[in-house]
Order: sequence, then C-alpha cells, then structure tokens
Amino acid sequence: MILALIALAAAVPRIWLGASQFVEYDGYWHVFIAQQDNWKNFWADIYANAHPPLYFLLLKAALHFGHSLLVYRSISLLTGIASVFLTGLIALKVMGSKVRAYQSALAYGLALPGIIVSCEVRSYMLSVFFVLLSFWWLLDLAEPGADPAASGSSGSETKSRAGFAAGTILACLSHYFAFFYAGAAILLLLGRFVGRKAQGKTASWRAEAATSLPVIAVIGTLYKVHAGRLAQIQGHLIPYYYDPKGHETVTSFLVRNWMNFVNLFSPYQLSSVAAALGVLILALAGGVWVLVIRGAAARESWTMGIAALILGGFVATALAGKYPFGGDLRQQYLLFPFLVLWVAILVERTAGQVSGFVPVYGRAAANALLIAAIVWISSVRFEQYPKISGNVADERMQLFDSLAPAPTAVYLDQFNLILFFIYHHTWEWSSVKLQQPIEGIDLYRLRRGTDQMLVFRDKTDWDLDPDDSAAYGKFAECLRSGRFPVDKTPELSIFGARQSPPKEPFNDVNMVRREIVTLASNSAVCVQRLAVNSVGWYVTFRQSNCASLGIHPVQATGTFDDGSEDIRYGGLWTHASNFPAAASGTVSYSNAPGAWASVSFEGNEITWVYTKAFNRGIAEVKLDGLARGDIDLYSPKIVWQARQTFKVLAPGKHTFEVTVSGKKDAAATDRYVDLDAFIVN
Repeated sequence: MILALIALAAAVPRIWLGASQFVEYDGYWHVFIAQQDNWKNFWADIYANAHPPLYFLLLKAALHFGHSLLVYRSISLLTGIASVFLTGLIALKVMGSKVRAYQSALAYGLALPGIIVSCEVRSYMLSVFFVLLSFWWLLDLAEPGADPAASGSSGSETKSRAGFAAGTILACLSHYFAFFYAGAAILLLLGRFVGRKAQGKTASWRAEAATSLPVIAVIGTLYKVHAGRLAQIQGHLIPYYYDPKGHETVTSFLVRNWMNFVNLFSPYQLSSVAAALGVLILALAGGVWVLVIRGAAARESWTMGIAALILGGFVATALAGKYPFGGDLRQQYLLFPFLVLWVAILVERTAGQVSGFVPVYGRAAANALLIAAIVWISSVRFEQYPKISGNVADERMQLFDSLAPAPTAVYLDQFNLILFFIYHHTWEWSSVKLQQPIEGIDLYRLRRGTDQMLVFRDKTDWDLDPDDSAAYGKFAECLRSGRFPVDKTPELSIFGARQSPPKEPFNDVNMVRREIVTLASNSAVCVQRLAVNSVGWYVTFRQSNCASLGIHPVQATGTFDDGSEDIRYGGLWTHASNFPAAASGTVSYSNAPGAWASVSFEGNEITWVYTKAFNRGIAEVKLDGLARGDIDLYSPKIVWQARQTFKVLAPGKHTFEVTVSGKKDAAATDRYVDLDAFIVN
C-alpha cells in the first residue's frame, strides 16, 4: 500500500512536467512514425530508425486517445510510475526491509533523472520497466526457495525463469540498451550454474538453455536485421566514444566520461575529477565490504553484480567505439535503478552494523531524516530544472507562415519533415498515391477542419541545400504531379530550415536568393515568393505567371566587375570609384591579412584583372579550394588592368578565390591586394 502511494507521489512531478514541457525533435519523430496510416511506410520508417518496434506499436495504439503532450508521453509516464513501484518491490526482495524498500522507491521516484526520462517521447523508460520486471523474476533464481511461496516448487522456478526471459525479450524489443542487461543477467545465470556444479549441487543445463537461448536468439535476430546496421557513432556523441587514433589516452577518456556519468545522476554537480573519482572509490569500497568482507546474500550480490557488469559493458563498448559511455542521460539511464539499489544495500548494511549501538527511536529518527533529505533534495532539483513550454524553431515556422500562410502544397526533406510536423501534429496526415510516381517522394494530404494541404516528403535528402540543382528538377516534378482537378499542383512551398550545426549558416543571404532564382529558372519553374535568412530558405514556386521579385539570376560566365553582386568579399575591403584607367572605373582593395574575395563560375579559364603598384603586396590564389600559387602585385610604377589567367581542366561549376596574405616585396610600401575584375571564358 505504501509503495503504491509513493508511486502516486512520484507521478505528480511527472504529470506536471509532462503536461507542459516541450517535446524534443526526436520525440516528435517517434510520433510521426506512429501516426503513419500506411503500414508499408510505418515499417520502412522503423527500419530506418535506430530503435526496435515495440514502442512505436504501443504509441500507435495510444494515439487513438488523441493528440496531446500527455498522450504522446503516456507510455513513458505510465511505465515510469510503475518502475517506481517495481524498484520498491525489488528492494524489499533484496534486503527484506520495508523501510529500505520505501526509501529506495522514494529516491528513485523523486530523482530528477527519472522524471526527465519519464517525460520523453522515447522508448527508454519502457525498456527500463521491462528490465526491472525481468530482474524481479531473476532474483528468485539467485536464492531458489528463499521465497516461502516458492519453497520446494519446481513450478515456481519455471515461472521465474519464464518471467525473466519474457521481461528481457520485451526490454530488448523496446530499446537496444537492454542488450547490456540481458548479457549481464545471462552471465550471472552462467556463473550460478558453474558454481553449483563445482559444489556438487543440482544444476540443469537444459533449464539454463531454455532460459537463456530464447533471449540470445531475439538479440541475435534484432542485431542481424536492424541494430547492427544502425550501430553508428552519432555526431553529437563523438566525445563519448574512445578514438584510438586521437590524442587522448584510455585513462583520461575513462576519467573524463566517468565524471560526466556521475553528474548525470548526482543531485549536485561535481566540479572536479577528484570528487568524481572519490565517488568511484567509495562505491567500490562499499561493494568490496558488502560482497567480500561481510559476505553478502545472493540477491545482494546479484544486484551489485549486475550493476557492475552493465557499467563494464558501457565502458568496453565505448572503448570499442560502439556505444557512448557518459553520454546523454537517456543512454546511461539503464543503470540508474541499479545504482539506487546499490546505495540502498550499503545503507542497509551500515544500519545493521550500528543498530546495536543506537536505540529504536534513534534508528526511526535517522530513517525519517533520510526520507526528508530525499524529498528536499529532489524538490530543489526539480525546481531548478528549466521549464520550457515553447516548441523548437518557432521563428523559422513564423517566417514560413508569413510567406505562405495557407500553402497549397509543401515540399519537405527528411530533417524539415519533423520540424514541420511539430507545428502540424494535430492535423490528420493521410497517405496519398501520386498519380505520376516520383522516385523517393511520398505524398500526404493534411486536414484540420476545413483546412487542407498536400505535403511532398523527400525521403532521399536529409537537409537540402538551395544550390543543389537536382532538387529543382524534383520541385518541377511535384508541380506537375498532384491531386488537383487538372493533375497539377498550382503552387509548391519549400520549408527549408537549415540544420546548423552541423551546417554553417548562410554567410551571404543575397547570393542564396539569386542562386534560388537562377536554378529555378533553369528548371522551368518560377519563384512566386521568397524569404531567406542565415538559417533557412523558404520559397513558393509556380510553373508560370510569377510576379517579378527584382532579383537577377546568378552570372556564370563573362566579365565580373569588382562591384558585381556575384563576387563575395570577406574581411575589410575598400570599394573605390573614379579610376578612369581601371575596368569600369572601379577598384576594390584591402591590406587586411586574411581578407578574401571569391567568385563562382562555369568556364574553361578565369582571368584575374588587378592593378600593380608600389604599395601592393602578395596575394594567395585558390581554385576550387586548391592553392594555385602566390601572386606579387608589386611594381615600382602603376600598371592598370594587369592580368593573370588560370586554366580549368574539368567542366562544371568552379570557385576562384583571392586572399590578402599579409606578405610583400621588400621594396613595397604596403601590402594591398587589388581586384579590378574577373573574366571567365
């Protein structure tokens, strides 16, 4: 009864946060997959996602109850609350102390890490729930007959083995980090079998095989058909995988990531390596004291042993470059309930040592004080946790809405599909068959009340760049292939938020605008509306009858005067006029080291036109990013429109760049580099 009340108390902060806190990008990605009305697309999206299928199937069922933050989080919330109850039951089975069971459940249930993971629209908490359920059954095998209800009953052992195997399989079908638990548990069972054989006790290899082989078969199948193919290093987690070719030693890698690991779960952030190592030393010393010196009971040994084995698995796979150690909270969370139980065992053993010296009321006061400390620390941490209700990328969606407030059709790459879905998750998404199939494109019809639109989903591109000429051919195909009376889509709007990082923001918005107009024109589509900022491009295309935007297409050949919009400048430059002897009477120059000017072009050769003079320095020249030598612009006399030509071997688009090196001839009075024009043939 008290454990149930503790679980209900733990539900309060979870539901409070879950009803208001924003859902992360990946969470909405899971919702998008679950709401697919086309089973072929549903399974294809799961196959491409690095998570097993059980959570998505349960989330699909949950969506029948509506589209809200609590519905999306319902699976994690319910299993998170149930895990609190299970943690208390496991503590009771391990230590036999109701007080310690209550304290364990309270510490686990009110801890901020558990609240955070319970509010994620992800499969981590579901998997942990099944892990705890499996472990509850596994503990019966540590001490057969210790449970009075199971004493002498082979049927009860069979039931425990079946419960362990089923729970482990369901955990692995929920998230792949359960593989660590499964491996650790099977090692414990194997150790028990070998130990009993060595002691001459009854031990059945058939029972062990019947218990472990189904789990191993499921893990092997999942790894072969799915997990192994997607076991790739994630860019944002690179620091948590050991790089044998890097500059960091194994020791420094482990120390650094151990400190991060401890801070994921510690109620107070440790600021020094010494403090983190102190935690490790205390934990190890406590483990040795309980397991070796005091002679721990089997269930205590298995609880501590499985925590150590899982942690060892994290470390070993991080060193092998397969799993991050000390990474994001969610990836390390599997260990958290076992860490709580580890501490509870140490507290229980310590209490047993001093119980003979402390009166009953003193022990009761100490237990009450510990409970009060758990509640107070958890309350402070929850209060400090940032509460954010707004969605990600609000400003990007607002810009798109101002451009296309009621779009007829929207084109989305894989990255922007989810950003767009975040703001349209309450709409009804229905798969529609294209009348003229386009390779790699799926079509959806979105409805909300009387409003509707089409969405073209590009499954072949993650985050399209506006200078990708092939994309404009796809835009043209989408305009020609729709679900309208004339079998054409009258307008197509592009929602092109830029994922930065890893991509750099646009450093020349005007150039991006002109590239879009140019490439659209080359693909026989016109730009009806256009908005570009440093982190996104948003366009509405038509096939014809577009209003003029006053944007000139990008120049590819011919003469580029220094004032041309197609020349990009970086650093401090002076753009001067009233030079009759210069091309078009203008010249741009700079003596700031590192200042650069570049132009993109298509042709067989490019000629750089510049002025030689007594105050000119040395320029570095690059063609398509490769150095083409240094050019000295020094001359004791002024030479207008001096020229240097560079041949281009490969056809296509090229980039030519001039950079102020900061170097000069000994006779030169300054380091100026001059740009008069570029001529492309």
